Amino acid sequence: MIRQKISIIIPATGKRQELLRRAIVSTFVDDESLFTEIIVVVNGSEAGSFVLPNSIPLPSNAAIHVLQTEQADANHARNLGIEHATGQLLRFLDDDDYLIPEAAKAQYQFVLHENLDFCSGNAEIRDQNNELLDILSQPDEQTACEATLTRKRVQLTFAPVYRTATLHGLQWPVGLRQSEDIVWLIRYVTAAHRHWKRFNHVVGVWYQHAGERQSLNRPSGFIHEATAQALLEAKNTLQQQGRWDEHLADLTAEALMDLVHRAFPFRPLRWTGIANRALQINRRVRPPQPVYTYPGFHHIDPRLLLWLLLPKRWLSLGWGGAKSLIAGYDYRRAL
Repeated sequence: MIRQKISIIIPATGKRQELLRRAIVSTFVDDESLFTEIIVVVNGSEAGSFVLPNSIPLPSNAAIHVLQTEQADANHARNLGIEHATGQLLRFLDDDDYLIPEAAKAQYQFVLHENLDFCSGNAEIRDQNNELLDILSQPDEQTACEATLTRKRVQLTFAPVYRTATLHGLQWPVGLRQSEDIVWLIRYVTAAHRHWKRFNHVVGVWYQHAGERQSLNRPSGFIHEATAQALLEAKNTLQQQGRWDEHLADLTAEALMDLVHRAFPFRPLRWTGIANRALQINRRVRPPQPVYTYPGFHHIDPRLLLWLLLPKRWLSLGWGGAKSLIAGYDYRRAL
């Protein structure tokens, strides 16, 4: 029997053994035609003392390899994992998230059967009480660029499965600790034409917990700048390749304006400039948040409205921060 090998790269610090164990076990598939290569990349100063969690029931169609690096960076770990991956297909999985094995298996078979460069699945968000908080579905778009440049993208690391050969020369953005999955995916789809399809099933769980994270513990308005920069770079790249069209322009302009609204209170002048860039792409674009369609507001230039709303939003941010100090920080995060 010819087995198709799937490489799954899991960056880990070694400090969340029970979660790591769950993540590893979730990668096993009950299908002898598939072989799972799990690459655990331990990163950080304690990498040298790492040992695998106890009692992992390793099936005959799976193997675990451990790589170690003292550089404490999940993206560096992912890049190192890519270098050592030998599977025909590849996916990434954070050590505190987990896959749904039957759905993951079906996704691998779908990629192989359809001869795709990559495909993207849906995801659940669950908290540490296993309560379902939300289901994230891939956008109803027809191409890889459309599905990635839209603000409705599902950017979680485990959602896509890639054909490993298509990753040659690509690097995760080392040093970026939030939105790195968005930046990576935008760079991937714009580097070359990608044959892509949606896989309309939940393939894994984004697990929300109060423990230590490799990404930033709290979302930052500043981090949206990396996404905005990646979107603007995508526009230039696609124009040079002759792949830029009106629909991509509309999706990109709206995605930029969505970021402008979210991050405007943190650096208003910087985000006014990005709003200008979005309006150059589509002069009719407005942020998708409902306030910009309220009666009396929908004819106001969105840049002016951003400034008019700024004092209220500063007050809301201050009040939200004060409540967190008093009542405690809610570990649950939203996309």
